[in-house]
Amino acid sequence: MSPRYEVDPTSVTAVIAILEKGEYELSVGEPKSFEKNDTTSNPPKSNRGVRYPLTVAEGPEAGARTFYTCYTHTEGAVSFMKQFLLAVLGYQATRDDEKRFDAKYRGSDWGMDPESGGVGDVWRELNGKRVVAVVDIGFAQDGITQQQKWVKFRPVS
Repeated sequence: MSPRYEVDPTSVTAVIAILEKGEYELSVGEPKSFEKNDTTSNPPKSNRGVRYPLTVAEGPEAGARTFYTCYTHTEGAVSFMKQFLLAVLGYQATRDDEKRFDAKYRGSDWGMDPESGGVGDVWRELNGKRVVAVVDIGFAQDGITQQQKWVKFRPVS
């Protein structure tokens, strides 16, 4: 006789939240690296980076789940994701704080292994921290599907 298993899908959340325009305090989860090929672009291109699950920490949306993706395949992408890293790690978006961040983390373990999803030490340092995000709603390339638009980040005071 085979064992009987019970699964209750009503006890988990499967929906990724699209937060209304506003400011939210978010709790940062365990990072995972990735690489995917965009075959719809001409010529095809590769996107890679690190994805963080986020949970709204307070307010009426508390518990809502979303994610932030730190793309690393272009200089512009790295510049934008650096704003996220600065804020989560407690740095203000100022030249002085950016210099302090650079001095502390230059040469650190920023590695990514998309095959296993593994990430280096600095990426994992964000796990369990909080950040304030200003968000809006935008649309995907299809012009129909809503997606989160990340406007800016700041450290939790």
